[in-house]
Amino acid sequence: FQESGEGKAALARVQTLINKKQTEGQDRQKKLAADQQKLSTSGGVMNETARSQLEKDIEKQQVEGQRFQQDAQAEINELQQEVQSEFIKKVSPIIEAVAKERGVQLVFDLNNAGLAYFDPGLDLTADVIKKLDASKPAATPKH
Repeated sequence: FQESGEGKAALARVQTLINKKQTEGQDRQKKLAADQQKLSTSGGVMNETARSQLEKDIEKQQVEGQRFQQDAQAEINELQQEVQSEFIKKVSPIIEAVAKERGVQLVFDLNNAGLAYFDPGLDLTADVIKKLDASKPAATPKH
């Protein structure tokens, strides 16, 4: 996956989203920390209404921050599943073609196969990557 141009482009899409969400989360955290510091240092001299409002704002930011983290993780997971699904659709016919060319009857995903040993001469990875990359130029990352 990550060795092919398609895979690298897909991983770049996911990483771009992760970076964006991390930056947004850090910005939210900085605002929350600033408001907490303000309450800590100035809370004693604020009138009751202002202090109460700031406490409510802090509580709201904490809840929204947790919700943001959950939503961001869900969005990242969804994109990861989407790019994996797209990649599998593109690579499956290529794997089948390479396997037929090489006279191979079974193809395992080495990352998930639980194989104790295999003859490296049977590894189709390089041929599949070569054909995949030759089939279409890698798309530029979206986002």
